[in-house]
Amino acid sequence: MRRASALLFGTQIVLGLIAAGGLVYVGVERERPMLFAFAAAVLAVWLVIALRRPLRLRRAMRQPFPEDHRRILEHRVQFYRNLDDEQRTRFERNVQRFLAEYRFQGVAGVTLDDTLRVLTAAGAAMLVHGRPEWRYPAVRDVLIYPDRFDDSYEVGAKGDVLGMVHGQGPVLLSAKALRRGFSNENDGMNVALHEMAHVIDMADGIADGVPDSLGAYAIAPWVEHMRPEMTRVKKHRSMLRDYAGTNSAELFAVATEAFFERPHKMKHKEPELYEALAQLYGLDPGSMCVRDPGRDAAD
Repeated sequence: MRRASALLFGTQIVLGLIAAGGLVYVGVERERPMLFAFAAAVLAVWLVIALRRPLRLRRAMRQPFPEDHRRILEHRVQFYRNLDDEQRTRFERNVQRFLAEYRFQGVAGVTLDDTLRVLTAAGAAMLVHGRPEWRYPAVRDVLIYPDRFDDSYEVGAKGDVLGMVHGQGPVLLSAKALRRGFSNENDGMNVALHEMAHVIDMADGIADGVPDSLGAYAIAPWVEHMRPEMTRVKKHRSMLRDYAGTNSAELFAVATEAFFERPHKMKHKEPELYEALAQLYGLDPGSMCVRDPGRDAAD
């Protein structure tokens, strides 16, 4: 994911420089000072736009982690409480990065507060905790709805959607479900984990339950277990809830929720599925042990 984002950013810079350089060349070659000045202005504006995000991120990462954010993590996120001091620092930096790169917006009367923002970022940070080389695509907004909504994004009694991710668009979350997901962290249901798993899955442009950009050494064990796990879900023989049987993308997202929220049960009942996800995420949440991706690749 980080490589794809860096490649996109680098491509934008190069294209901007080529376009501006072409205008400069034409201006000089044809002795048109106005065209030269215009090209210089275009280049300046392009650089300001292109560098705004990395500079904003750099400023944000230089700031100390806010104490009120740390209190939210300590009070509401069991995963964070189980980390040692060094791991907490890395987790906090991932939260800080996410909050700096993603824009949040309250919808249908939701007033955004630090709790909603930090819990969303905490879900994202959990998924990358064992993979320090991963970076989320920084092209999305997060829209927070008050409760369930329907396919027309209307909040009401008929709504049955708790979260949604569009291809290259925003992440939609229910505030009620977001809070509930972190108030009961052992039921295998957490909308932040679920939707951010979809973001990881879609990093290669396809929602197929196989995040190909993450490396064959991690993907292969998961792919091997996808089909038999889907069969078990549809026969009600899996520990995963029935929604996992919708398609491969939902299987990946639901399995991710269970892996982080019910690691001991998954490790006991479905050890092969657990091991496949442990290799994928570089993490053994049952023992709070971070895996060594290089070691997994060599095994």
